[in-house]
Amino acid sequence: MQASGERFWHAHVALGFAILAGEAGAAIGYFAASPTGPSRVTLEIIAAGVAALAVLGVLLSGRISRLSWRETFVTTTSVTSTFVLALCAHLDGGLESPLLYLSVLPVVYLALTASPKSVSLAGAASIASVVGVGLSDPRIRIPQESLLMLMAIVIGTLVLVIGSSIHRHRLHTAHAAVMAELFRRSQTDDLTGCSNYRAFEERLADEIDRAIRYGRPLSLIVCDVDQFRAYNDRYGHDRGDAALAAVGAHLRSCSRSSDLVARIGGDEFAVLLPETSLDEAAVVARRTTDGAAQDCALPTISAGVTALRADQPSARRLFRDADQAMYAAKKAGRNRAVVATDELRRRCAVVPTEPTADEDRRRDADAYEQLQREGAETEMLLGMLVQESAVGFAFIDGDGRLLRINDALAHLSKRRASAQVGLPIEQLGPRLWPYLRAAYEEVLATGCAVRNVEIGQEELLDASTGQAWLATLFPVHVADQLLGVGVAVVDITDRKRLERSAEALTESVIQALAAASEARDPYTAGHQRRVSDISTDIATRLGLSAHEIKGIALAAAIHDIGKVAIPAEILSRPGRLTEPEMQLVRTHAEVGYTILRDIEFPWPVAQMVRQHHERLDGSGYPFGLHGDEILLGSRIVAVADVVEAMSAHRPYRPSVGVGHALDHLRAGRGITFDAAVVDACVDVVNSSEAQAPRDAA
Repeated sequence: MQASGERFWHAHVALGFAILAGEAGAAIGYFAASPTGPSRVTLEIIAAGVAALAVLGVLLSGRISRLSWRETFVTTTSVTSTFVLALCAHLDGGLESPLLYLSVLPVVYLALTASPKSVSLAGAASIASVVGVGLSDPRIRIPQESLLMLMAIVIGTLVLVIGSSIHRHRLHTAHAAVMAELFRRSQTDDLTGCSNYRAFEERLADEIDRAIRYGRPLSLIVCDVDQFRAYNDRYGHDRGDAALAAVGAHLRSCSRSSDLVARIGGDEFAVLLPETSLDEAAVVARRTTDGAAQDCALPTISAGVTALRADQPSARRLFRDADQAMYAAKKAGRNRAVVATDELRRRCAVVPTEPTADEDRRRDADAYEQLQREGAETEMLLGMLVQESAVGFAFIDGDGRLLRINDALAHLSKRRASAQVGLPIEQLGPRLWPYLRAAYEEVLATGCAVRNVEIGQEELLDASTGQAWLATLFPVHVADQLLGVGVAVVDITDRKRLERSAEALTESVIQALAAASEARDPYTAGHQRRVSDISTDIATRLGLSAHEIKGIALAAAIHDIGKVAIPAEILSRPGRLTEPEMQLVRTHAEVGYTILRDIEFPWPVAQMVRQHHERLDGSGYPFGLHGDEILLGSRIVAVADVVEAMSAHRPYRPSVGVGHALDHLRAGRGITFDAAVVDACVDVVNSSEAQAPRDAA
């Protein structure tokens, strides 16, 4: 209904501004057709400004229609437009201006929706504007005669408009009263004056949503008139209806205005208490039952009290808990209020065996049947979800036997799911159990879940038969007792193969770039490969992860890729290079970064290539970085590059030997080169030299 009202006002406001724009357009046309008239420039500016404001109003009509003071805005705008028209008429020649006759349009427009008070205000403004124009017209000696004719037209129009507005307002008031009464009756129980079941359901859903959204308490009381059937049989239906009406009035008197009291059945009532905790609701329920017991004119009442549970915040759960508590109150002797507790819920889940009254036994049986039916529906739905899921699920008891397994997991052992129930856990796929045993035992020992156990035969991932899985094992508790272990297994074979393909593609790109670089400089052919090998050994000696080692090795394999931009004659020239030529050669680090920066590596390869000539003391290039500003990978490649370059032959010098290279590194240890990297490099070289004689032997 609110949305419909906003749509109406949207159209109405847009229409008003459209009329105003039409008036401004007509005025502009009139001024253009009579250019010799007085004050044409001023009038054209006013008309253009009014037209612009009218167009803006049409664009903003949707926002204006949502304002609480939209009718006041429309009335003010109409009155203002009347005075603007009067001003334009005064500037255009007074009573002879045709613009003066447009002053009744805002009043006619207001009469469509505004109250008679607003229409009368606009009419008074229209009359005042006409009188003002007439009195201020200097060209009329006796303005009263001209005013009488104009005033007759204006007043006649206003009388018709105001009369129409009064009639429309009366019809609207009567219609609103009828609609309000219809709405009240649709939400109210005629007998008791309380809300009906439909209103209760709507309010309950809204209050649960609000309680969940803002984390606020919500309580519910369900009441039942004790032995109402016998009361009806004894005193008659008229007396019974009067008793129900009295009970409804009593419940409303015990509740707050913000609470909702509803009749939800023949002799059953509910009280919804927003912003009320369970303890506070229990106080209200006891006050209700005690008051009924003390009033001789009322039958006694049994009530059940509950609050919205955080673990099951649903209307069905809330109402069921309150209903069960009410039945417990009847079993306990009636005429009392019982609060729903976990113990009560557990007792209500058991078939009643003790003898009770026929009516109570019937209600208990109905409640138990409803509970069993809902449990069966939930189990069936959960079973369908598990069985049809692409994720493998299994349940293993404490003795290591499969009690439940779905098809997605059963196919790993090439046997039907039904044929595996009851078998030892070792038959949950021979390729899975060796990986799951430790996790299974940990869950049993600690009672905590073990997540994301990666399972796979790495050597088979490149073959069509290779598979990989991700498993999670979690404890299954019932009433604080560990019943067994649940297993969820996801097939990640495709993801693993995709990762392998991406790694293979990255290595292919690196090899191609390294080959392109070495093709330009035959004297250093194999240099990048050897630097990569040394960098790998150093990173391994430093205890880096396999992922980090691989990134450093790839960066080292193309650390001189930027030399493709250096002329070949400079790279292969015997003898020392001039300083300008050395400056050109030093650009290869930045050029290498430019080549690699747009390639998405899993490691900062481009940055490592850019920094492999930086030194700890800032004496390196291209940026003169210091200490930890240089990536660890770049510090490793720098040391490996020095060892390999000094121990290999170059066109401009012979090899100086590995020993001299190590002496150079020791001299710069902690100054220009990372101390830990230098120590690791020395260990690597010494180990390789010690290994060489044994291999030769």
